[in-house]
Amino acid sequence: MRFHGPVRVRLRGAVTDYSQHTGESALAESDLTALEQIDFAAPRCVTVENATKFQELCRLSSGDIFVFTSYPNKATVEFLRHVPSTVPLFHFGDTDPWGFDVLRSLRKILGRQVTPLHMLYRPKADAPILQPRDRRKLDSLLSEPGVADVRAELERLKRAGTKGDFEQESLALTTSRFPYV
Repeated sequence: MRFHGPVRVRLRGAVTDYSQHTGESALAESDLTALEQIDFAAPRCVTVENATKFQELCRLSSGDIFVFTSYPNKATVEFLRHVPSTVPLFHFGDTDPWGFDVLRSLRKILGRQVTPLHMLYRPKADAPILQPRDRRKLDSLLSEPGVADVRAELERLKRAGTKGDFEQESLALTTSRFPYV
């Protein structure tokens, strides 16, 4: 799993401090299950669905922890489960039905609050039309209690009938201060 930020890990007696790494770091699932200790020295942790935005956020040196993930694999889940409940979790995902489903999935798997970050429907003239598969996913999400807080955005998406400007790459990151725009 790929991450960036002020994380310190003790594994097999050795301590690694990732806080001074300028780019992304990685930990294998086997390392995460063998951890002796992991410390997070950040005001927040942000999961990021898009690799380009993940790299941009890493370069900001914000002091936050960034985790690259769409639907999380076992290593990502293990890492995120170690994030203390005092450190808020955010998800910066695309705003199509599948991006919102990743948010739903993270909440369900982790069993804790994950707040959407910049996940607002943005109209776009030439946006892709919602396909039948997208509409089925959207209808499923609209009936899901685990995403009730984003229901208004899901309804805007459904009413528009298009994905809008859904790719997170279209948002310019302009500051190292949260929320980065």
